[in-house]
Amino acid sequence: MIGVKNQKPTRIALIVRTALAAVLATLVGVHPVSGQTRGFHLAFDFAKSGQTASKDTRARRADLKPAGNSKTHGTQSVAGEVIETGKFRLHKLELAIGEESYSITRDGDSLVVQSAFEFTDRGRTVPLKATLRTRQDLTPESFEIKGSVSRFSTIDSTVTVKGNVASVREDKNSRDVQVPGSFFTLGGYAPVSMQMMFIRYLASHNLKGPITVLPGGSVTVEKRGQDTVRSGDQEVKLDRYSINGLIWGREELWLDAQQRLAAAITVDGEFDHFEAIREDFESSLPFFVSRAAEDGMASLAEMGASMSPAVKKPLVISGATLIDGTGKSPVNDAVVVVENGRITAAGLRGQVKIPIGAKIIDAKGKTLLPGLWDMHAHFEQVEWGPVYLAAGVTTVRDVGNEFEFIKAVRDSIQQGRGLGPRLLLAGIVDSDSPTAFGVVHANTPEQAREVVNRYKQAGFQQIKIYSSIKPDILKAICEEAHKAGMTVTGHIPNGMNAFQGVEAGMDQINHIQYIPPVMLATPRVPNGPVPMSSTWKDMRDSSSGVKVGIVFSLPGVVFQTRSSEVRVETRGLSSDGSPWWPVVVALGGVRRP
Repeated sequence: MIGVKNQKPTRIALIVRTALAAVLATLVGVHPVSGQTRGFHLAFDFAKSGQTASKDTRARRADLKPAGNSKTHGTQSVAGEVIETGKFRLHKLELAIGEESYSITRDGDSLVVQSAFEFTDRGRTVPLKATLRTRQDLTPESFEIKGSVSRFSTIDSTVTVKGNVASVREDKNSRDVQVPGSFFTLGGYAPVSMQMMFIRYLASHNLKGPITVLPGGSVTVEKRGQDTVRSGDQEVKLDRYSINGLIWGREELWLDAQQRLAAAITVDGEFDHFEAIREDFESSLPFFVSRAAEDGMASLAEMGASMSPAVKKPLVISGATLIDGTGKSPVNDAVVVVENGRITAAGLRGQVKIPIGAKIIDAKGKTLLPGLWDMHAHFEQVEWGPVYLAAGVTTVRDVGNEFEFIKAVRDSIQQGRGLGPRLLLAGIVDSDSPTAFGVVHANTPEQAREVVNRYKQAGFQQIKIYSSIKPDILKAICEEAHKAGMTVTGHIPNGMNAFQGVEAGMDQINHIQYIPPVMLATPRVPNGPVPMSSTWKDMRDSSSGVKVGIVFSLPGVVFQTRSSEVRVETRGLSSDGSPWWPVVVALGGVRRP
């Protein structure tokens, strides 16, 4: 199939949207929270810590009368008795990138929670501070959050509650809102200590159902069960919670018997996988990632089954205009038969036998198409499964993800325990560097071969190269992948160019920015350097092509070439030489896979 060698579809997956759209509408409670990245897009190629102070420690602190001391931690300076401190290690795609520390201080009749949250993502620091002041029963009195929630987004909000009125400021916009009897204050996925306090608030008030949160929105928390998880040399029982509405989609949190947060599995402001783990549970990070994916898929399957139970008898879609994707003319008044999840017949009414007792869907006046493919995706959340199906996408090529997450999602779909498209997986690999991505790294040829074999044994179809891979490691990866019957796709590593990537064995290249520098008609020695200063204007002014093996992905079509003549036409380029869609690519001797 397109972009993946040796992949042949076993069926034509047809689009039936109505039930899925209903599921989608119920799945996600989205609300605006200032500064957070919200919404969804389909990626069409485009030390021991977290511990509550013991009673003896609290008594000693009380004897010392620390009320005169001052602790600065967060956005405010608060004097009072420190009754709890904690620390979480922050991860992106399981790679440790930062830390959050928090303290809870008793200040008169109030409790003050202060959090300092900071990580560094691919060379850019993302700092965030928050302060929550509550009554003794954890009802919020004020909340302040300021800083960054990703490399590209910030937040600056305050909430002050007086009586049943809250004064809310988000950046420069202010308003007063009536607050219900039960509410809380949260700024998004971070800091995670604030989510811990939210769970405690719900437990102390025995609250269930949607809860109003300020600056805005409604959040639902569901206790999903218990897990036994290793902490050091001990096995600890943790309560597992699902939180919906704080971000787009769901988060998974684990708390211990003292309501201390052990782990939070979520996504950050860039919709990348994000994890916060109490340090004594650090070794169990892969378990938390896998368990969150499994539980999320199970939850969606439960919801789907309650709304649209599985049909055991044959299903017939009748009367639609069928476009089968083979290039043949549309078939009017078509009949398509589905049995045991497989399409067993399709054609003109009268030419297709309808099974006795079949459930018939009248599709007269509608058009029926084969399922779409998303050729470049990073499947970040379990909710993407039903969203893809509702949009008509039935096959997805995931080009880089957390190993435990994407494997759990794929297996759930394959085994009928979750909703989602067929997944073709490319296992991501990088090398150690200040800008390394993920936790699967290869720094020697031996490690490169081990990485390839691990992905192969897990049923992945491709290897995804990331940007810090060294030339000798890239060659070793490609050689081992090809021996295993896998293909290699990904970024052109730093310091290399598209020619060198292809010559090292790469089968495909992700992202068009790697192509312009090698498309000029510049004299070149085989295996030698290629000028990297090419611009879109240079390309426009160039009249001849170069030899290169690449994958082009443009709106609606993907071309794969092997040493084909490539030329970029001047159409599709604006007056300053910058591209606007659609860029027209002329290819000579192209094979359409």
